Amino acid sequence: LYGSDLSEANCEETKFWGADLKEVNFTKANLRNAVFGKSNLGGSTDVSGANFTDAILEGAKFDATIYDAKTIFPKNFNPENNGLVRIKS
Repeated sequence: LYGSDLSEANCEETKFWGADLKEVNFTKANLRNAVFGKSNLGGSTDVSGANFTDAILEGAKFDATIYDAKTIFPKNFNPENNGLVRIKS
């Protein structure tokens, strides 16, 4: 899914375990109760450079999801408080 445009997409309850979501546009996407994080093989979801502007993240789980300085989150969303891990890019 690297670089995909999922703006305004309904991804409610989608399982993104271990997915390469680098540079994905999630602007205004419904990610309510979506699950990010490690796959059953231990690979982490990577959202480096992704854009979550105005995305609905209510109930989303980001345990061990990787992000970087280029990742854009909605206002008042704290990535570390939601289980994301920042890497240097």
